[in-house]
This record gives sequence, structure tokens and C-alpha cells, in this order.
Amino acid sequence: MIQKQRCPFHGIILLLLYLVSHSNYGQELITDRPDQTESSSTVPKRSLQIESGLLIGFAEGEEVSFREILAPTTLFRYGVTKGFEIRVVNQFISIKNKNTSEEFAGIMDLEVGAKVQIFQKEGVNTEVAFLTHVVLPTGTDEVS
Repeated sequence: MIQKQRCPFHGIILLLLYLVSHSNYGQELITDRPDQTESSSTVPKRSLQIESGLLIGFAEGEEVSFREILAPTTLFRYGVTKGFEIRVVNQFISIKNKNTSEEFAGIMDLEVGAKVQIFQKEGVNTEVAFLTHVVLPTGTDEVS
């Protein structure tokens, strides 16, 4: 008879997942996924928010045919003060040219930036923020 073994941390993992899924610490989660869209909201003071995702792109034409995968695209947001956050974006890219069978992959340049909330008022639907990034040439040679 074969006995199934349970992970010794199974109960702890389930408890942590339950606590995380049922606690929002009074904060609303507003995302700024890299290369998707940017919101005008900032993360609360002393909060770290990590956002990650996957982007796949294709281009087909007479002279070009390629596939591009960005995985993961990761954005780190940290609230320095109310209405001011610092941001770091890091991405891994894989590109394949179908016409030439050329492929390369690597880490893209690191982006460091900030977002400043300029206008946000309770009961008003309009919000304004200033968002900026500096690209640091830290990536793999083929993609930097």
C-alpha cells in the first residue's frame, strides 16, 4: 500500500493564504502594471506594493515576423510620504525573429522613477499625478 505524504508546512501555508486573502489593512489596491496602464494614485506611506505580469507580442509582415515575450515584468512601488512614491521596474525579455531564426533574451535596463500626487480630493472623480522614470543602462548587451 502506498501512503501519500503531506507537506509538513501544509497547515501553515493554508493559514497564511487565508490571512493574506482576508486582510486588506484598510487599503484599496490600485495597480500600475508595467507597460499596461498607469493610475494617478500613489501607494500609502511606508507601503511596498509589488506588481508582476506577462506580456506577449507578435508582429507579422512582409519583411518582419517576430515574437516578443516580457516575463516577468515587475514593478516595485514604495510610499515614501502621502502622495509620493518611488518606483523600480525590471523586466526579462525574449525575442525571436521568425524570418532569420535569430533569438536573444536578457534582462532589460532598470527603470527608477517616482510618482507625485498633484491633485486628489474626496468626492471628486478627477485625480492628477506626475510620473517620471530614468532608464539606467544595466541590461544585457543585446537588449540594453
